[in-house]
Amino acid sequence: MYQKIIQFIKYHNAFTIGISLVLVLSLSAMASEDVRNTVIGQEIVTEQGIDNSTILAADLDNFDFQLTIENIREDPQNYYVDYSYQLLAIQNNVWQPILRQQTLTVSKAALGGRDLGRYAAEELGEVIDYELSYLKEVQELEDKKGQTQIVQTTTYIGLIGLVLNPETKVLPGYEPVVKPPEIIVQSEPVSVCQPNWICSDWSPDVASVVLGQEFVQTRVCQDVNNCGISDGRPAEQQTAFGTFQSEQVTSLTPPTPVCDSEHLDLCTTQELCERASLYWYSETCNTEPEVLTCT
Repeated sequence: MYQKIIQFIKYHNAFTIGISLVLVLSLSAMASEDVRNTVIGQEIVTEQGIDNSTILAADLDNFDFQLTIENIREDPQNYYVDYSYQLLAIQNNVWQPILRQQTLTVSKAALGGRDLGRYAAEELGEVIDYELSYLKEVQELEDKKGQTQIVQTTTYIGLIGLVLNPETKVLPGYEPVVKPPEIIVQSEPVSVCQPNWICSDWSPDVASVVLGQEFVQTRVCQDVNNCGISDGRPAEQQTAFGTFQSEQVTSLTPPTPVCDSEHLDLCTTQELCERASLYWYSETCNTEPEVLTCT
């Protein structure tokens, strides 16, 4: 199927010529529209008339106003009955269904001992009767007039009435519709590449250098995103101190002697002596309890 279409286009010059003519005519029409806009200027569209098709077609004898009581409020003097109902009215130059909301005010003094519900029903019934009578009257008048539609009128603001200045070769007061092309200065593109640095371990390891010896460690860091920039590149050199200790040179500091049975000379107070579970008497610390003799 596709091969047949390609062969048709390839071997039928009339098809190619037809396509070219369509493109030329389209471009000409677009150019003509630009010239037209330049000559006559901007357009202002206004609407006149009313679309009365809805009111003409309405079956008013069976029209449902759908009157609904929405809320009832009161104060010391009055009751307030909020209600809504559907009707036909003009909106945006068109006869159409709309929802109207109203409030019926009922004086408590005028109501006397009557039932509020019955009184409200009578009053609201009169509202519906009035609306229905009005719609039928309008429908009769519109029927005599016949169906009407909204008519749009276009007014152009352009070169009409302008006087050319022979010296400056301009039309004072004319605002061109076709504006000169705006010159846009493009800034240098900002790099969106974000480096992701991965570094090797520091070398040599501090555990391989003698304890306390100062030395320099190095490492290699690479950007895995290959951004070609050094933003945020971690340090690859630092000063460190060794932590290695040989077992042969490791010396242990002897423990500090404390008050005990082998160091009675350090038990200089009763508190130290008793803390070491020894015996304090005769102002000295002893390993054996004092033996009392009878004389």
